[in-house]
Amino acid sequence: MAQTDLSPMGIFERFLSIWLGLCMAAGVGLGLLMPSTFQMIASFEYASVNLVVVFLFG
Repeated sequence: MAQTDLSPMGIFERFLSIWLGLCMAAGVGLGLLMPSTFQMIASFEYASVNLVVVFLFG
């Protein structure tokens, strides 16, 4: 007899808060290791809008 999984959530959705925490920690760590790189990325803005965010999420 086949057993079906009643939960439609995959592994990504199930552990989303863990993934987010790991990504945030990685971002903070990279910012501490390479502050000039992230300052350069933050300087790419137009009308107080970061252009990297516009191109990645827009």
